[in-house]
Amino acid sequence: MDKKARDLKNDKLLLVSEAFSKEIQEKAPEALRRMPCFFIAAPSLRKIVNKEPAQFTFQESQFIDFMIMQSKYDQNIVRA
Repeated sequence: MDKKARDLKNDKLLLVSEAFSKEIQEKAPEALRRMPCFFIAAPSLRKIVNKEPAQFTFQESQFIDFMIMQSKYDQNIVRA
């Protein structure tokens, strides 16, 4: 995927993400409002985890980073 297509995809993803977050804030229960939302593709996530090249990605890297940090917080390895 070339840079222009990647930038366009990221821009669209940001718009969808912002709209989805706004709807969650307006309509979801409190517990869901505090949880971040990531747009990921399972095949891409699997390839990233297996250290294989992914054809396309969305927010898989951010999701993995969040899961690592959340795990560290839950295990009291990192303090807020």
